[in-house]
Amino acid sequence: MADVSLEALKRVKTALQRFKTDLSPFASTTAQRVQECQNAASRELNKTQQTVENLRQTVKWLEEQIRQLTQKLQETEQRLQALKDQIAEAREIIQQLEQHARQIEKKLDELNASYDESGSGGGDEGGLAQYIRQLQQELAECRRRIAELRQLISENQREQEALQNQMEQMRRQKQQAEQELDVQRRRLQRYCDKLERLSTQMNSLQGALEDYQHIAHTFHAASQEKGELTIRCVDQCIDCVDAYMHMN
Repeated sequence: MADVSLEALKRVKTALQRFKTDLSPFASTTAQRVQECQNAASRELNKTQQTVENLRQTVKWLEEQIRQLTQKLQETEQRLQALKDQIAEAREIIQQLEQHARQIEKKLDELNASYDESGSGGGDEGGLAQYIRQLQQELAECRRRIAELRQLISENQREQEALQNQMEQMRRQKQQAEQELDVQRRRLQRYCDKLERLSTQMNSLQGALEDYQHIAHTFHAASQEKGELTIRCVDQCIDCVDAYMHMN
């Protein structure tokens, strides 16, 4: 027998042991690969489902924001119209009061002129003076009321300006929300389509994996006996190598 180095024999033994190991776990490797495939598909499906749910929540939130902004815009428009009506009414009242004030001023001028000309006021000085004071009080009340109404108009105009600025801001916010809603709705539709495709593919994959596993098990059962014989032969070879190594 030719001499064989121990190092070469060790390499032969290692190769035989590796071959034996590769033969043994066929069934478990098949099941593991099937499970890995199912897990990968399930992860992608679950990820897409979560994305769809998140997008639905985003769309719902944007729709609510748009609804609230629309309502606020309507309320602000109503308030602006009310202010406009108040200003118009106040100006009309001011015109009436100014006209009445001019009439009082004219009457006072006439009474004062008549009083100055008669000196004593025609024997009814007390009554005339009282009437003049009454007209003067009425004139002062007109002027006070006019001042109040002008102040009201000024305040309403300032509020109008502030509300108009708010409306412009809300319109911009609503426009941005509507644009974002359009984007998110399109994304949601794409992911819903993807989810439907993945669900269909998942069902097909499940069937294909079951067929694959069945075929693999059939093959494994058919070749198991032959595989066991091969493993026994490999074991015998390993035993022979061990024996030869011990002899040397």
